[in-house]
Order: sequence, then C-alpha cells, then structure tokens
Amino acid sequence: MKMKMEGVKEVVMLTGDSKPVAEEVGRALGVDRVYSELLPAGKVEKVEELLKSLEKNGKTGGISGVCGRWD
Repeated sequence: MKMKMEGVKEVVMLTGDSKPVAEEVGRALGVDRVYSELLPAGKVEKVEELLKSLEKNGKTGGISGVCGRWD
C-alpha cells in the first residue's frame, strides 16, 4: 500500500458496507482496521472515538487525514 510506503503507520476504514464485504475490501487494500455497517452519524462517532483514543495515548501528531464518501 502506497500510504504505508509514505510512512503511514495505520489505515482505518469506516464503511456502511456489510461486514463480509468490508473485510474483503480491507484485506485487498491492506487496511489495518475495518469498521463496517456504519451509518454516516456512526462514522462521525467512530472518528471522534478514534481521535479521543489517540489523544489519550499522546499520538495525535500522527494523524494524516480522513477521506471518504458521506452519502
């Protein structure tokens, strides 16, 4: 995965897709953690949860961005 070659340590995927589909896509793309079956509000909640977890562990400096489709 190109992002890993650029120094990204962990890639997390948030999707509304079913768990089997999300896990298959995640494996194919080399994603480290996959959260599936999320509605848009659930994606926002998960991002906030992940950010809080990183802040708690003093790792917020490593966040490089969030992208996705919010429809």
